[in-house]
Amino acid sequence: MAQNQITRTGQPISKSGDASGIPANLEAKGRELALAEGIPIQGLTVLGGKFYVNTTGLDAKIDKMKEEGVILKESYVQWHQKATREKMEAGAEGFVILFDKAGFLEALQALGGNVSETVIKELKEVFTRKFHDDGWASPENVSLPAIKGSPGYLTMMASRRATNRAKRLASGCGLTSVEEINTAEMSVEEARAVQADIVNDVERAANDGVIDAEAVTVNEATPEIQELLNKLQAKGLTPGKMRVWEARVTSWSEDKLVEAMRKELNV
Repeated sequence: MAQNQITRTGQPISKSGDASGIPANLEAKGRELALAEGIPIQGLTVLGGKFYVNTTGLDAKIDKMKEEGVILKESYVQWHQKATREKMEAGAEGFVILFDKAGFLEALQALGGNVSETVIKELKEVFTRKFHDDGWASPENVSLPAIKGSPGYLTMMASRRATNRAKRLASGCGLTSVEEINTAEMSVEEARAVQADIVNDVERAANDGVIDAEAVTVNEATPEIQELLNKLQAKGLTPGKMRVWEARVTSWSEDKLVEAMRKELNV
């Protein structure tokens, strides 16, 4: 597969120009599979000729449950541990909480009027469904170079695995999600594309404050890089953007990082 056939989301570009990102020869199968799963075709990623569900697909599948009166109440992560430079392993438990609003209202109506607050509370608990699963990430089970060497990226990978596993349970999705596959079995281009997709997730999480400063540690920055980091901070970058730059210290080459930081500073 040619390198220019891969997008940053890990999806080969369709020769027909379709924005879905599915190769032309697999487009019909992709649409059939997307229809069966109840997700947009953009919710599928193709690697090595096989289909995988991505975060977009899982979110769309859960959102579609609204049609049956089931709504997403909450989605969150509880940490077993975050990766640090001293211990390069992260673990998280992902939770997805759904509320069967249609079932709740039907049961409430069947009870008639003058229902106490206690009964309403108990009914809400009955029609609340909780799904959870664990996700772990370490250099031993992550083969992507830019991720396995960074505490922040390993932390995000653990979070992504945990939440997506919980989403698969909640939505009843039978497809394997992208971050579960062994990148050692991919082509170099495909592995790089998946890595770019996950790195983008890390950067978005840092900007949103999902990953804190302790999770994204600076990897023995050289005096020059540390000086540039200080200048970026003095420039007034947000904490989230600063964490992105700090995470890049662990995964980018020094020359590439210095060049990008100087460009950001216009020096």
